[in-house]
Amino acid sequence: QALLLAEAELRARRGNLEAAVALAQDAVTADPGFVDGWRNLVQWHADAGNSARAIEAAEHLTRIAPLDPAPHGFLGDMHLRAEEPAKALDAFQRAFELDPQYLFGGVRLIELQLDQGELDGAEATLQRLKPHLSDAHAGEFELALVLARSEPAPPVLETAVRALVLSGSDEPAVFQRTTERLIRAQQASAARSVVGGLLEDPAVNPHAGALWVQLRGRIPLRQLIPTLEPLGFSRPVAVRAWERWLEEGGGQLGSPRSEEDTS
Repeated sequence: QALLLAEAELRARRGNLEAAVALAQDAVTADPGFVDGWRNLVQWHADAGNSARAIEAAEHLTRIAPLDPAPHGFLGDMHLRAEEPAKALDAFQRAFELDPQYLFGGVRLIELQLDQGELDGAEATLQRLKPHLSDAHAGEFELALVLARSEPAPPVLETAVRALVLSGSDEPAVFQRTTERLIRAQQASAARSVVGGLLEDPAVNPHAGALWVQLRGRIPLRQLIPTLEPLGFSRPVAVRAWERWLEEGGGQLGSPRSEEDTS
C-alpha cells in the first residue's frame, strides 16, 4: 500500500489527479484502515472538485480514526467547500471536543458559530480556545463577538478594540479581518478614535498603524503627517501606517465606510 501511495503522490505532483485517485483507491481497497491513503483521497477528490467523494473519504477517515480530531477537521472543511455549514459546524464541534488545542478545528468552529449567529456557542468556544491562541487572535474574536451582539455600548467596544491594539502578536491578517468587520458593522469611526488615541502608546501593536489608516478612509498627506510626526517616522507603528497609505494609493484612498464623519 505504501508503494502504491508513493506512486499516487508522484502522479498527483505531476498533475494527474485521476491516476493518483485510482492508485490511492487501490491502496485503501487492499487495506481499508490505511489512514494515509484515505487522507490523500480526501485532498485529491477535493482538488478535482468532487465534493461528494471527498466527503465520503473524510467520513471513512473519521470511522477508522474516531478519536483523532484531524479527520473530523478534514470532514468539516469538505462540508464547507460543499456549502453545507450546518454539517461543517457539527464536524468542527466534534474535532474541538476531542482536542481544544487542535486550532484548525477550534478556529473554524468559532468562525462558523459567528457566521451562523450562534453567539453563546461562540463565546463558550472562545473561552476554551483562548489559552491556545495568540493575544491578537483572541482579541480578534473578542471584538467579533462584541460587534455581533447588535449595537455595542461605547465602553464595551473601546475595551475590545484597546485589547487588540495593545496585543503583541505580529499577525497582519488579524488586523485586516478586524478592519473589515468594523466597517461592516459601521463602527469604523468609533474604533478609529480608540486606535488613534493609542498610537503613541509604547505598547501599541505596529499593525495598529495600518488599521488606523484603513479606518480613517481618504487621508490627504497634509492630514496624515501631523498624526504620524509625533510618533517618530521610524517607529514601526508609523512605518506600517505609511506603508498602508502608500499601498492604498496615498491620498486617493477611498472611504471604506458609509459614515459621513471623516474627521
